[in-house]
Amino acid sequence: MAGPYLGDFASGSRIMLSLLTTDTTGAPTAVSSGSACVRKLNGDTTLAFSGVGAITTSGGLSTLSVFTASAAAFFVTGMEYECFLGAGTVGGTSAIGYPYGTFSIQNRTVDVARWLSSTPNSLISGRVDANAAAVTVSSNLLQISGSNVNTSSAQLGVNVVNIAGTAAAAFTMSANIVQVAAQTASAAAGVTFPATLASTTNITAATGIDVTKVQGAAINPLISGRIDANAAAVTVSSRVLSMDAATIASATFAANAIDSAALATSAVNEIADGALARSLAAESYAAVGAVPTLSQSLFMLLSMFGQFSIATTTITMLKLDGSTTAMTAGMDAGASTATQRIRIT
Repeated sequence: MAGPYLGDFASGSRIMLSLLTTDTTGAPTAVSSGSACVRKLNGDTTLAFSGVGAITTSGGLSTLSVFTASAAAFFVTGMEYECFLGAGTVGGTSAIGYPYGTFSIQNRTVDVARWLSSTPNSLISGRVDANAAAVTVSSNLLQISGSNVNTSSAQLGVNVVNIAGTAAAAFTMSANIVQVAAQTASAAAGVTFPATLASTTNITAATGIDVTKVQGAAINPLISGRIDANAAAVTVSSRVLSMDAATIASATFAANAIDSAALATSAVNEIADGALARSLAAESYAAVGAVPTLSQSLFMLLSMFGQFSIATTTITMLKLDGSTTAMTAGMDAGASTATQRIRIT
């Protein structure tokens, strides 16, 4: 009896399997001295792998944790596996062979030829065809590339009839413009802008923008055709709200241009807090397999090397209060002969 199929898992996954054991009266009874085995379902009837994972029991419920990344050479993609008890007794009776269940590692495929039990349009390079000829928008199209629109008649990639109820001839484009008044725009050929745009306050007839004025007011003399941004010409009397990427680079400052005296104590503390997290966060522990924060790493180290207890093959690590369980780990044998431990919770 192989037991239930749990599913198809990614390579390197941790897989949890459960088994309910009972005595001859049907009462839930814990497995005694139990160890688990796993074998490949490839026609090989010999035991291919033993001592895998860690078993925890609660009453008659036995839970097996299999960490496939710990034996990557054995747990390979495209293979089926069976888990069962390789040793142990239940109520004094041998429980060898009791099944936990079966699972596979990346050995299932999705039939993309069918979509919600119906055949979609012909696939293009193995994908569902999403061209305009195959997909019809029968309701309002709310967004295009993250921008809200409200159009009841549109052909994407061809002609947009109106946007948000405004005719195409009147809307404003803030990205690349393909056409202006039915004229194709390109680097090689210019276009004629409507008179409302090509005015002297916006764009001059042939030379472009009149940079001698900003919003109709004269500016300071230009330096090499650009607005003078030297300190003598531009004074920042309030906050600078934004700057382009890489505006300030290491080459911008001379050596020792900013020394310790130029930084306020609060700025130094903010840098230290951001880089080193001087103050520990509230006590917490990272989940199994999750990357811990710096504070969680310190709490976990305190728990691992501080207060803990060992019962058979289970290590219970305690929180700062000395009584609440912080983490548990399973060993592959008793404390005196164990060669590895794997975190369980």
